[in-house]
Amino acid sequence: MVIIILVCVGFGTSVHLTNAYGMTVASVMIVTTILLSLVMYLVWGFIFLLPVAFLLFFGTIDGVFWACTFPSYFPNFNLTWALATLKKFILGAWFPFMVSIVMSLFMAFWRWGMSKKRNYEWERRVRLSEFLRREGELPALQGGEGAFILGTNKPSALVTSEPLKDPASPKSSTSKDSMAIAPVNKTSSASADSLRKRTSQQLFLRATDTPVVRLPGISIFYSTASTLHSHAPHTFRHFLEHFPALHSTCIFLHVRTAAQPHVPFHERLVLERSPLWDGVWRGVYRIGYMETPDFAAAEFTINLFDKLGRQVDGLTHVLQYTQLKARRDREARGDSFIKKIPEKVRGYAIDVVWSGIDEVLGGVAKGWKVPVGEIVSVGAVAEV
Repeated sequence: MVIIILVCVGFGTSVHLTNAYGMTVASVMIVTTILLSLVMYLVWGFIFLLPVAFLLFFGTIDGVFWACTFPSYFPNFNLTWALATLKKFILGAWFPFMVSIVMSLFMAFWRWGMSKKRNYEWERRVRLSEFLRREGELPALQGGEGAFILGTNKPSALVTSEPLKDPASPKSSTSKDSMAIAPVNKTSSASADSLRKRTSQQLFLRATDTPVVRLPGISIFYSTASTLHSHAPHTFRHFLEHFPALHSTCIFLHVRTAAQPHVPFHERLVLERSPLWDGVWRGVYRIGYMETPDFAAAEFTINLFDKLGRQVDGLTHVLQYTQLKARRDREARGDSFIKKIPEKVRGYAIDVVWSGIDEVLGGVAKGWKVPVGEIVSVGAVAEV
């Protein structure tokens, strides 16, 4: 309300306000038609000819309306009309252009920062065999991990978990790119018994030989970057190095926004048991772009226990927070003040502007519904 009043006062006359309003309406109609055509083809899966016909029909109507706003689009264009259009732009039509440019820069800046955070989380995943060891275990073989050979996607004969239902099947509304967990094969009961004996041994941090205490309950490590079968989020390393304790059931859960407004409840959560690490699970939780993750709801807990096959008392949500920090290489080298100006501007944009925006809008759990008494926050600083 305050912004609307300030805009009206700033324009001064209704003529200027009308110029800005006409430009906004005409531009929004064209942008809406283009975006809806893309959604019809990419999201709804309509055949190619239907979105094209829709775009040509309604785009022509919107284009005529826009041409009336800008007379220079008519064939009998002359300098007088060009000057009239320029005058209309100066007398109010510049405002929606300025707002669109500012918002586009804002969204591009935000997207850049979020991509940096996800890349940081992906590059700093921890390989479980290099971080943990079992009692009496020899050093891990180079290139091997659990049920998968690193560098391939072929499961070995040691896998014991049941194959997961593929949510990308024709009977499911899940998009094809949502399957971050590959199904695995079953093995004999003898192999399963031997695996259970090995995975029940005491765990140690490989670097310091610190024993890891197993506690009752469930801990869920959330991540915006997906993890492989052999890896865990970087918050897992950070957490255990400071608190060498692990719940009896540990879940690495990748939260992903699907390219659809709503995801059916039974398709949201997919879990898979780790074949060699006792009590460790890996999963994907999909949410529609018009939905808010609700991990405090009873439905989520019931679905989680159903996927685990048992009910466990105690639930801890481990949330990660990655803060961006500008790298200051020139300042460390002692370069002159002139050479450090671009670095200082970049540092201010990241350390002050982006961090302030991220504090208000960003963060992995911003808007998530998570029980306050069950949250553990793990932070990290990413230099970019």
